[in-house]
Amino acid sequence: MDGITKHLRESEDKASTQSRAGFAVLEILRRKVWDVRWYRALGWAGIHSLLGLVLSFVTIKFTAAYLGPSGIALVAQLGNFISICHGILGGGIGTATSRLYPEFSSDRAGRKRFLATAWRLASLFAVVSMVTIALASGPLARWLLTSDEHSTAVMLAGVAVACLVLNIVILSAINSAGEMGRVVVSSAITQVVAFAVYVPASVVWGIPGGLIGFAISQSVCLPVSLTVLRWSSSVAPEDFRGPFDLKQAQRILGFVPMLIAHSTMSPLGLILIRDMVASHLGLATAGVWQATLRVSEIYLGTVMAS
Repeated sequence: MDGITKHLRESEDKASTQSRAGFAVLEILRRKVWDVRWYRALGWAGIHSLLGLVLSFVTIKFTAAYLGPSGIALVAQLGNFISICHGILGGGIGTATSRLYPEFSSDRAGRKRFLATAWRLASLFAVVSMVTIALASGPLARWLLTSDEHSTAVMLAGVAVACLVLNIVILSAINSAGEMGRVVVSSAITQVVAFAVYVPASVVWGIPGGLIGFAISQSVCLPVSLTVLRWSSSVAPEDFRGPFDLKQAQRILGFVPMLIAHSTMSPLGLILIRDMVASHLGLATAGVWQATLRVSEIYLGTVMAS
């Protein structure tokens, strides 16, 4: 009997030791998985998606009440115009930064030349966009927004395009350095600040305020990304102040033509559809169509996020 009892105790001790070892292995694996950056970024991305859905739903509710169908259509026209300009001027530079940056992961001098070249090209495109859109603000306002009264909003849209072009270079560099979490945080903060600018402007000043507020809200991304850049452990503001490299500039510019059609087709198609609906059925009907499209996108986003 004593032998059986001793054997059982040894078996229990052995099982207990194996169990503790098993839990220790699971704990080590859990810590290693948690320390992987993509896992944390995935968590932030989920929060960012949920935040975007909530803000989109609240925004469409407020704008529908205070801007009306016509205002919704005009804001959508301005938003698609900003998307087209940003895609043409910034899409290629952003893609080039994402694709080529990893080549300089172990070459600090080369990385500095590359980022400085991309930043100077982006700055040139930003200035060109602001000047060109400001000079053409009158005709653009008549085409997109049906009136010269909104030319100020179009000029501010030019500033927004410039900020977006510079912003994409910063975020592409940070993302390529492996800090996806910071990119997600930057986008989330930008969404909240943009909401805080656009919605109150629409409530207080109606359609003119909504258009100006929307243009300003698209510009807040740059100060946010510059702040996040200072927090980055892999990319520093000094990395964008190196010498200009003509060879790298040619490589970066090589990405621009191939992305123009991809960047412009969808937003340009939406502009033309709303313009056609407004010309045949009225601007209010175009706004109803836009509101329906936006609500459908929110529901689709909810399904995809879940």
